[in-house]
Amino acid sequence: MPGNDWVSVGEYSNFESAKAVSGRLSVEGVQNQVVSADPAGPLFGAMGEWSILVPPESVDAAQRILAERAISDAELTALALQDPPPEDFDSSATPDEDGGPPARDRS
Repeated sequence: MPGNDWVSVGEYSNFESAKAVSGRLSVEGVQNQVVSADPAGPLFGAMGEWSILVPPESVDAAQRILAERAISDAELTALALQDPPPEDFDSSATPDEDGGPPARDRS
């Protein structure tokens, strides 16, 4: 549980939104905690206001990350298609038994 000196970097109207943002911060290496904004605790489980707290030394990093615009699906598709696949790419190939890349047909 965070100490009293942790700082709120966002407040959300539902637990799922707060957890999604918390996950993004965690992936970026920012320690954080999702807590109920209501001192009496959340209403009806996950409903109610939720805050994301970070240590004081992580406030700037968290705010920078949260200020970044999310990449849209269209932008991700454009980036993925920017470089065409190699000529010998076989999209119907399936991974081998150990989950590695598919074996190439050398015939």
